Amino acid sequence: MPSDSSAMLKVMLGKADISQQVVRVDIEDVDRGADKATFVMDDPGATNSDGIEENMDVRIELGWESEYALAFVGRVRSVRSLANSGGKHRVEATCLDLSSRFMKPPPIEGRQHVGPLDKILADIAKDTGVPVGAVTVDPMPTWTEDKPLDQLNRTAWQMIQDIAEEYHARAFVEVNAAPKDSEAVKAAGGEPKLYFASLQSLLDQAPMGELSYCRGMGSLLDYQLTRMGSGASPVASAAVANPDDAAAVDSFDLPPTAPDVQPAPSASKIDRTAAVRGEAAAADYAAARQNAADAEALPAEQRAQRHVAGTPSDAPLVKRLIQQDQTRKLGYRLVGTAMGTVFLRAKGSVTIDGLPSMTTGRWYVSRVNHIVERGTLIEREDVDARARAARQKRLTFRSKLVATR
Repeated sequence: MPSDSSAMLKVMLGKADISQQVVRVDIEDVDRGADKATFVMDDPGATNSDGIEENMDVRIELGWESEYALAFVGRVRSVRSLANSGGKHRVEATCLDLSSRFMKPPPIEGRQHVGPLDKILADIAKDTGVPVGAVTVDPMPTWTEDKPLDQLNRTAWQMIQDIAEEYHARAFVEVNAAPKDSEAVKAAGGEPKLYFASLQSLLDQAPMGELSYCRGMGSLLDYQLTRMGSGASPVASAAVANPDDAAAVDSFDLPPTAPDVQPAPSASKIDRTAAVRGEAAAADYAAARQNAADAEALPAEQRAQRHVAGTPSDAPLVKRLIQQDQTRKLGYRLVGTAMGTVFLRAKGSVTIDGLPSMTTGRWYVSRVNHIVERGTLIEREDVDARARAARQKRLTFRSKLVATR
């Protein structure tokens, strides 16, 4: 928690600083999909809505005097004008981060990708202008010429999210400053980069910080705890007792079952087929039965080998499907509000103290909303003009979070 109490906000729309006109900012940071930012600004002349256009660049910095960071870089996606019954005009803009650059439709003929995942992501990102930050997944998924990665009718972002879900990872665009970045990028607070990180690598990182609840005195102001389904494996197994020695077993060695003897095609069956469907169908039926008989006579190593659809022919796929969700082992979900803090981000863990004993400890953060408001959106008649003006200049900063454990 910062020692000072002065919240700070800077909103750049293109090259224009509109911070003084903004009355509310809500930056939604999620662990799946695209981050979103919504800002509301005063529009007394009902003209600002005409000056905000889609695809305009947006940069939002917020925090405290001693804890300040670049929190969002993106583009305007939609604009709407607001007016209340008192005739007060405002304009609201909704923005998405630069993952929107990956949302272009694929070519009509489709697209196939070959190679390791980090190379595929680098090739895709090259077309968008968004650099790749890091790809941390082990083992690295790889696609070959005979089994390529088909994009089909998905956008690049949809395809990347599907891969992340299959490999228990998170794919996101985040604003960060790395040690190898240029001094200009570091001075600007970082730049957006594409990251693909396994869930385990995210959980292996140290907690982002600590929140504490102490009846309104801690950094966590309020919270709600609920129970949900735990992260049990989606595939279950059962064991039974051996009737001979009472030991738990999951399989028995039974004598092999003799294969069913296939009856030879009778002349009457061929005649009936010919009478109903014609001579050509009868000849096909007889040839098919003969081929089946010939195949059974071949040695096992010479028979055609194939996997029937629906069987676990892909062993790594089976392993991925039965992995436990590490973010919800105990089956708890927390929704809370904390004093505004820029260190709190989705896709990481945080330590929370002051909760009931079974829930105190480390939590995985799946969503954070950083909300900065200027004064209040409700005017009161019993407040004098000087107090109202001072309140309208004051900024409040809160962070709402959703976490699982």
